[in-house]
Amino acid sequence: MDRRKLIVGGGAAALAAVTAATILPAGASAAADTATTQHARRVLNLVDADLGVVDVDGATRLLKASLAGYAASAPRDPDADDLLAWIKTRIKNLTGTDSVEAAVKQIPETRALLAFAFLHYTQSQSRPQPKIARSMPVPAVLANLEPDFLPELLRQVQAKTRTSPSFADALQISSDHISQLIVADDAPGGPGPGHPTDDDLLNALIVTTVVVILIVTK
Repeated sequence: MDRRKLIVGGGAAALAAVTAATILPAGASAAADTATTQHARRVLNLVDADLGVVDVDGATRLLKASLAGYAASAPRDPDADDLLAWIKTRIKNLTGTDSVEAAVKQIPETRALLAFAFLHYTQSQSRPQPKIARSMPVPAVLANLEPDFLPELLRQVQAKTRTSPSFADALQISSDHISQLIVADDAPGGPGPGHPTDDDLLNALIVTTVVVILIVTK
């Protein structure tokens, strides 16, 4: 299989959409100012393509511990102007929908960013892991983030996927593990007593993605 045809979420058309930049046309790069372009490049270059996915079992344990902490936090006020609300706005700007479920399970663009984040996560396990919680405020580094940062980062991820087989391989492996995590929680019988709900899982995944990309890597 050509790993440059990144199949995320099990959909055969996924990387065709991602690498064709269906949401981000070729001219999108011109819309990003120099500072945003450089910021996205710094984040992209924090991932070592040749190193690939590192100790995925250890990374999965860390991710599940983070998820458990998220699930144990106080219930979220649905009207809160918090990090999740900020993320939904950015998802809508990127994809046209603010559905976290669609972003995590279906939309190639956000799935590509999820895969990139988890890849970096596996390579950064020795660093202190940020705590996430429901209704956590928007960190200053995000509140001040360039409006076009995520589209620009996605554009650069797409470009590197097309030109670097090792990066495409690593991204595919990362995406496969995210899919396995989601499928395990979607198994018959539901999440089980005391286990985070589906909403918890999806929200925590998307929150973790943003935290990894934009806070841990700042």
